Amino acid sequence: MELILHIGMSKTGSTTIQAFLLKNKIPLKKLGFFYDLAHKFTGNTSLIFSSSFEALIKKLIKQAKREKCDKLLISSEILFEMGTKEE
Repeated sequence: MELILHIGMSKTGSTTIQAFLLKNKIPLKKLGFFYDLAHKFTGNTSLIFSSSFEALIKKLIKQAKREKCDKLLISSEILFEMGTKEE
């Protein structure tokens, strides 16, 4: 399984990219890409470091395999923001 992360800064068109991915979900699936908004992350960065995040990734991988996809796409601004916040 290939994991493709789009780690977009806010205000750089991430929402447009996510809308494109969602709109083209079926053609992307035919090319082996799995994208689902059910995993949309919110502003809770603690999720990224929790066991529930790991469980979520495992769930998405299972869904992708069930859909006969070998590439998992995740797009979320929160992944960028978690690396920029000072503790």
